[in-house]
Amino acid sequence: MWEETYYWLLESSSWWFNYVMAYLTQNPDLFGISKGRYIAAGILLLLLLWLVWRGISWLGSVTSLYFLAALTPKARMTRIVGHVDGDTVKVEAPNKGDKPVSIRFIGVDTPESRRSLYMKIAPFGQQASDYTKRRLPRGQKVILRYDKTRNDKFGRELAYIYLPNGEFYNATLLKKGYAWAAQYAPNLKHKAHFDRLQRVAQKKKKPIWCVYDDSKTLSQAYKNSADYRAFQKK
Repeated sequence: MWEETYYWLLESSSWWFNYVMAYLTQNPDLFGISKGRYIAAGILLLLLLWLVWRGISWLGSVTSLYFLAALTPKARMTRIVGHVDGDTVKVEAPNKGDKPVSIRFIGVDTPESRRSLYMKIAPFGQQASDYTKRRLPRGQKVILRYDKTRNDKFGRELAYIYLPNGEFYNATLLKKGYAWAAQYAPNLKHKAHFDRLQRVAQKKKKPIWCVYDDSKTLSQAYKNSADYRAFQKK
């Protein structure tokens, strides 16, 4: 729940600042202080709050995540050792000497970048895969947090991925436009947050939304493009 609070505070803080400044601008003589001094004080206050918040959020996220990973069965620390797709990586096993564990990110889905018996390579699959390889390189330390169901029918672990600085990587994929929201019961802890991030990314035409209208339909503009013709020749 604290992750949701973090994102809400981060995204709402600028709204509150704008509201207060608008009020003070319309009431310049409040408490006998000039409008210019209000603005200067507001800017200084915002800067101070930002510095304090960054320090607290960084320390709190790192401390809390490592604490949870060390002491609870629903989280653990590990390291990236390989990549499968934009939404799947391999990490070190809990026991030394065991095979790497496949981790499927909860709540998100990226286009396929590998051909298999069941799936074809999809447009934008390689771009999503490359993004995850770049953001989660081999050797990167991560924290896995689990929901109600820990494994899928393929034997992969289902997890939320956090970086040591507190970044919520599942959310990052949606926010940056490299994945769709794809949530299945009972792992619905962040459903509302993920749905909201997807709506914003879609509205802003983030990368995946320049290619797809939804998770199953390519946009007409993309199908008419040279990029799609090049993809079909692969």
